[in-house]
Amino acid sequence: MCIRDSNAEYMGNTNLNMADRSGLSKALGYLYLLLIFIYTAANYFIFVFLTVRLKIGFDTKGIILLVIFHIFLIMFIWAFLMTSMTDPGRVPQYWGYYLDQSEQRNRKYCLTCHTFKPERCHHCSVCNRCVLNMDHHCKWLQVCIGFYNRKYFILLLFYVLLTLLVMVAGSTYTAVIIISKISSDTQKKSLSVADYVILVSYVVMFLLFLVLAKFFYFHVKLCVDNLTTLETLNKERGNMEGYGEYDSGATYNWKQVFGNDAAFWICPFSTESSRPVGDGIVWPKRASTYAANGTNIDLPETMTPYNNKNGEKPSPMANGYNGKSSLPQIPNYSPGGFTQGQAFGTNGMYHKQGFY
Repeated sequence: MCIRDSNAEYMGNTNLNMADRSGLSKALGYLYLLLIFIYTAANYFIFVFLTVRLKIGFDTKGIILLVIFHIFLIMFIWAFLMTSMTDPGRVPQYWGYYLDQSEQRNRKYCLTCHTFKPERCHHCSVCNRCVLNMDHHCKWLQVCIGFYNRKYFILLLFYVLLTLLVMVAGSTYTAVIIISKISSDTQKKSLSVADYVILVSYVVMFLLFLVLAKFFYFHVKLCVDNLTTLETLNKERGNMEGYGEYDSGATYNWKQVFGNDAAFWICPFSTESSRPVGDGIVWPKRASTYAANGTNIDLPETMTPYNNKNGEKPSPMANGYNGKSSLPQIPNYSPGGFTQGQAFGTNGMYHKQGFY
């Protein structure tokens, strides 16, 4: 009894400490969101009303610059909202109960969520939940980046860079003139407060563009190599689990995040043909993408067995499925529930369940 009580007390204290850390992280996250809003609004005012209106003018050049700027700004806001509002992916309810004992021994069990974790699934202590194909927890957006919103996150970085690029390019000539006046003793006195504000904003935007460009390149490379930030960090700590095991070639890796339809890769929304390929639960291993002689074999365009014309459900052994979770023939899932209304157990069983 004493040992049981002490264990319960230890677990209770641990949960309280995790709740305190989670609450502090969420409070800081809201502060980060406020800072993003203030910085974006301030730079919008400086660029539109100081740089363009006062220095460039609302002529043809200025109007074209503003149109391009607002297009990228709208796409940036759209991607921001989609990243923040899209569920990164939950473990299907009762998914672990359909694993046989040999499979369960190979799976990690989450003591907080009380569920077996699929491959590449991690528990986020801030969100207090398990996330499918978790890349990282973004404190600036107060959301986890996982299987279903990773595309939107990369597009967010992409459109932020394009917005900053337009602002930097449109302000460069004005900044050069201001710097030349600062270096001249006779013209220095003619500078106004607005000139110094424009120059400071220009320098900050240029530095931010360089930092985010490197960050964007890092995440694009992870996507092409079929890696996550957590897997990269684990490698640096000496843990090679999962590192490089899921690399199925740059094209297929990219489609696992951005979908099969290239026309929608730059759009911050997903259609049936442009959703991430797969379900975030079962991942084809690198070894399964190569034949025994070392030559590359073609992977399926989608990871679903529902590919017959009549839409009939095949048997668990259809399309070469042999009951092993390393093969990609499984139904596509969506954050709001399974596309086909069913979950596919890794031991070849079908069962009706939704996401919780």
